Amino acid sequence: MKAFLLCAGRGTRLGTMTNKRPKCLIEIGNKSMLSHWLERLEGSDVTEVLINLHHHADQIQEAIGRYRGSIRVYISYEPVLLGSAGTLAEGASFAKDGPFWVVYCDNFTDVDLRKVRSFHEGYSAWATLVLFRSKRPEACGIVELDNENWIVDFEEKPHAPRSNLAWGGIMLCEPRIFSLLSSVRPLDIGSDLLPRLVGRSRGYICPGYLVDMGTPEGYAAAQKLHM
Repeated sequence: MKAFLLCAGRGTRLGTMTNKRPKCLIEIGNKSMLSHWLERLEGSDVTEVLINLHHHADQIQEAIGRYRGSIRVYISYEPVLLGSAGTLAEGASFAKDGPFWVVYCDNFTDVDLRKVRSFHEGYSAWATLVLFRSKRPEACGIVELDNENWIVDFEEKPHAPRSNLAWGGIMLCEPRIFSLLSSVRPLDIGSDLLPRLVGRSRGYICPGYLVDMGTPEGYAAAQKLHM
């Protein structure tokens, strides 16, 4: 298994916390989010990870240099941000041979990735999105599911949400999703890819917790969950 671990964002929602360090090196329970995710991916049979860098890239490179796990880590530096889906498009050759994970590094969760993979297998879905029930659906990418967990609607930050099932920044994809990505840059997963996956993808509802720690409120919530 391979994975894209998205770490290039500036983390502006966290204010001064990310002025001098990248969001992925902010610690939850005395361990950086980068370390949390490398450990979780390693424990889920992932052997290769592509990490995109931009904001404070040198600090992330140093952290990767200290990593002593079994995953082979590749780095893709973006002088100009490509957008989340742009990163996938540019890295298509990395993940062309089979299912792969896409993970936003600022999501703190206890989701069992092996269970997500079992849920995904045996269906013809182009992707499986990990979902959670949001208390603020108007601030999220919201999906609607049918009775077999196929995604029948997706809307990014809807004014009048018809569901509270939000995409949690984690998905398992088949290589054919690359055919949906244009050459435009920047290209965003939420606005440019997920709407095109409606009817082609399924949703896995996380039974535990999934928190976006990229906001002060989310960061505080993630710290409490780790206690």
